[in-house]
Amino acid sequence: MAVLDSKGGLFGAFTTEPWHVSARNRCYGGGDSFVFSLKRKGIGRNAAYHWTKANSLFQTGTLICTVLLSGVNRANIHYVGC
Repeated sequence: MAVLDSKGGLFGAFTTEPWHVSARNRCYGGGDSFVFSLKRKGIGRNAAYHWTKANSLFQTGTLICTVLLSGVNRANIHYVGC
């Protein structure tokens, strides 16, 4: 998944499993999942946030949102959409 924001910033995620609604909001996926950001017109920096091994929470989905977690106090993507 890749997202281009309204200011031209690009960020996204690689997941090891396809997105789906999970029973009881349980997490799924694997440690090869990561989130990333790319610098915009020389501003910022390229970064990838990999699994910290602090927990085994990777991704989850409900009928109203998808969430990708990269680790405790690290980068997270929380998308709420229809």
